[in-house]
Amino acid sequence: MLNLRRLDSRFRLPIVGLMVFIAIAGGCRPPIKFAPPKAPKQNRVPPTILSKGITVNWFEKQKNGTLRHLMDIEAETGTLISGKQSGVLRNAHGILYKEGKPAARFESPLVNAEEEKKIVRATGGVVAHSIDPPGVTVWADKVTWNIQGDKVVARENVRFTYLRKGDTAPYAEGGPMDQCTIDTTLKRFHIP
Repeated sequence: MLNLRRLDSRFRLPIVGLMVFIAIAGGCRPPIKFAPPKAPKQNRVPPTILSKGITVNWFEKQKNGTLRHLMDIEAETGTLISGKQSGVLRNAHGILYKEGKPAARFESPLVNAEEEKKIVRATGGVVAHSIDPPGVTVWADKVTWNIQGDKVVARENVRFTYLRKGDTAPYAEGGPMDQCTIDTTLKRFHIP
């Protein structure tokens, strides 16, 4: 221990000042914080999921709280966006609904379904068959369904036939054409 009385008066003041400085500086520093242990990393869900045997069902909530059916798709394989009913589907077939009732069936080697936009794009040789009324078949290389707009746009190599119940030959047929816009039930065609 340092005895300040024995020190020459010339040294007493600087030593006392140094001791006061050390005491203040030592007491003013922020306390040392120890970081809590880090939680182990949790396995995050990947943004996309590769899967087999996929079923996608789209519904729309009505004002009265009920759900209205929009579309069903089944596919052999595909890549889905995690937590959504969207993704790229391979070797797919499905049903489009109008006002909650089945309107058309379709088949396609490749389908890109975007639930948020309510749009389905099918490519690679698409075939669609009307359900109500039956008998209309549409073939195209590419088809885009805008479900909210009740619009089907068929592009590239578009052909169609209408075979009435009981007929053995088509009542009407058309194509090939570059593009054709059709309603979801495949009743009304518009050729630009």
